[in-house]
Amino acid sequence: MACCGCGCFKRCKPRYKRHVDSIFPPNPDDGIVNSNMEKLTFYALSAPEKLDRIGTYLAQRLSRDIQRHRSGYVFISMQALDELLKACHAPSLNLFVESFLTMIQLLLESSQADLQQLATRSFMTFANIEEDAPSYHRRYDFFISKFSAMCFHGGTDDRMRNMQRLAGLRGLQGVIRKTVSDDMQKNIWESPHMGKIVPALLINMQTNVPSGVGAGASTNTALSLDEEENNPSKLAEVCLRDLVGRAGFGHLNSVLRPLFRFLDEQQAWTPNDFAQYIMHAVMYSVQSQYTYMVVLALLEHLDTIDSSKLDALPIRTSVVQVLGATIALADGGSLGPSHLDVFNTLLRQLRLSIDMAENRTEQESEGAGQLQEAITLAVGKFATVLPGYAQADVMKFIIGKLPPPGLAEGQSADIAPADAAISRFTSARGFNLFREMLVKCISKVADAYKPTKMSTALSPSFFEPLLKHCLVASTEVRLVMLKILHRVLDIGGNVDHLPRTTSCTSLSTIKLGYISSAKEPDVQREDELYFKRHGPALLQQLYEHATLSNNHTDIYIAVYDILTLLCIELGPNSSIVDVTRLVLALQDFAVDSSESGALGPQRLASIHSVVAVFMNFVGLISGNQTFSGCAKKVVQRRADDAPHLLPATCFSPSFTSWDTVTIPTASSQFLFVREVVGTALAADLGARRYTEHGSTGVKDTTRVTSTPADTASIVNVPTSGAADLQSNEHVTFSTLMKAIEQARTQPAPAPLSYDELKEQVLQRNTEVKNKFHDLLDRMAQHPISQTLHATSTVAMPSSFSVQQKDLAYATPWKFNSSHEDLTVF
Repeated sequence: MACCGCGCFKRCKPRYKRHVDSIFPPNPDDGIVNSNMEKLTFYALSAPEKLDRIGTYLAQRLSRDIQRHRSGYVFISMQALDELLKACHAPSLNLFVESFLTMIQLLLESSQADLQQLATRSFMTFANIEEDAPSYHRRYDFFISKFSAMCFHGGTDDRMRNMQRLAGLRGLQGVIRKTVSDDMQKNIWESPHMGKIVPALLINMQTNVPSGVGAGASTNTALSLDEEENNPSKLAEVCLRDLVGRAGFGHLNSVLRPLFRFLDEQQAWTPNDFAQYIMHAVMYSVQSQYTYMVVLALLEHLDTIDSSKLDALPIRTSVVQVLGATIALADGGSLGPSHLDVFNTLLRQLRLSIDMAENRTEQESEGAGQLQEAITLAVGKFATVLPGYAQADVMKFIIGKLPPPGLAEGQSADIAPADAAISRFTSARGFNLFREMLVKCISKVADAYKPTKMSTALSPSFFEPLLKHCLVASTEVRLVMLKILHRVLDIGGNVDHLPRTTSCTSLSTIKLGYISSAKEPDVQREDELYFKRHGPALLQQLYEHATLSNNHTDIYIAVYDILTLLCIELGPNSSIVDVTRLVLALQDFAVDSSESGALGPQRLASIHSVVAVFMNFVGLISGNQTFSGCAKKVVQRRADDAPHLLPATCFSPSFTSWDTVTIPTASSQFLFVREVVGTALAADLGARRYTEHGSTGVKDTTRVTSTPADTASIVNVPTSGAADLQSNEHVTFSTLMKAIEQARTQPAPAPLSYDELKEQVLQRNTEVKNKFHDLLDRMAQHPISQTLHATSTVAMPSSFSVQQKDLAYATPWKFNSSHEDLTVF
């Protein structure tokens, strides 16, 4: 029988092999035979069960061609595989993929760079295909290791190095896309794999850090396609963003741990431009509900740094700075109750830095000071992203860490009583520094806090410790505490617009945010009730604060700001009487040389200046023409003959002639007369009493306002309004409406001049004294009084008040420091 040659053996081959062989031309430079490739594709689509055999046969040919260094046929084989992958989507594609991945592995194991890049391109084609069925047994361990190694290529040829790194990054990008979206592929999040992927991305990002990122510039910018494809650092950033964006709750820490470890090994924390660049990319890519996990992970890493080593101090400072920049991008609403854990960690680091600064050299202490400043800034930035209720909780939390104000310096001043791991301070310097830094942290939070009403801003758990720490020895701490009170009391944003001189003549020139009349009625009522309950304690502390012997100008201005804020936020009816009593008590203190002799002329003049500018402001906000005229009269006298008793001169740094000035005495014309002030306020509030609630015909019994009787208690003088309100006649609806109409139609009385009002008050005082002496004479002639006088001697008090309505006796006012209210002795 004649042999038909090789053609007989060719016919013995299976059909799929014949189709595969037909796509290879005799000369590999001619490329793939397209017509035969179309036949192979049609055959694969018609008989999908043959796909796995086609892939196995192509893998055999590819392995043989690689061994024989026939690169042309290798490229043709990979082209055929790519076209089959794009065309076929049969359920049996998984078996074909195994052969495909085997061929990719063979190419990556080759030492030729062009074959490795070919494998990467084919793998990217495979990664972009959406598979219908999950794979339960496929693993990418080899590809992760190989692509990561390509990202570290360090050849001398820049072009080849960039091509290899780009190929490795594209391969990792394909692995990420293929695995993180497959629920069956969980092994990529394991620590060994992330320990290879994350450093491979970061090493390429480190070569090109955008300028300005360290200053807080945003890296959330769109990248052009050319930059992504041809720049390794840009492509690495895209891969990192993709990886972080796909990480869920249980996988995010798997990405962050190798990231922090890379920054430690590469010493990339100092300077921290690259670290901030990385953390910005992470924060802009992570899912919003998981941003708090990045903050917590960074805090945990901060705790792992050995605080006992001096060379670790710059690293800790840089980490805290990066933390501050990261916190500013976090979603405060996603933190939940864990925000207190963040502040607790920051305060612990603050305490450790103070411990390190004790008994150290000046240079080492300076480094610790930089760390403390970075911590306070981080606290402030974190507070800005928190909601209002969380900010209030943080202020209460931090103020609870303050050492007790009565604690002796050098005694136990632990950050928390239950924290036995933190030792006591060994010096008074560390004790005071710790207190100052905690107060600064509270101030940072208060700057970000937007109060809505007093009852929430000054809750008892925050208000009471705040008052206790307002009287510490350090003037810096006291000043910061007063500014904290500014922020929590300043609901309308008025503290920066308050008039601090007596030259202001109209409220329209002050540009206040809003006053109490702009509040909701329920909010205003709550504030008034709160002030009625806690106002005496606040005024008591302000009095003691203003009378301390080591105050300076800023403290006196801060006290004035708080007094004016109370009048603005609560309204004239609710607070003006109590605050005016406090101001007059301060004036009496400055006049009484037995109590204020240790203050010196500058501090006494500062107290008188605060009294003057406050009285001028009360005349503006109350609209009381009589009171305003009296205040302007005294201010004008001071401007003419005693300018050092006004803020413009007293608070000016250029005025230094304190040795030649004269402080007014009790009978000076430069003082505000208590009787005149009380009568003016009583007349004004007595007229308002009928008009404020008269429009509805029903008095609001829950509203807290200052009555004429309360105002008269400043000088113990009666007013016509108070007498009418306290009458015992039966009031009906008709009589009430008649009284309201009469009050509306009756013209307002002309305001009295200062001299007329003073003469009227002196005349009343004379009548009261005469009645008082007559009363004493009648009491002395009584038989019981004579019997008591015969058995013992009764000493009458030098000054006391008479509560009878028809009497008026001017008694000296003092501020009783043992009680919570202003009283008359």
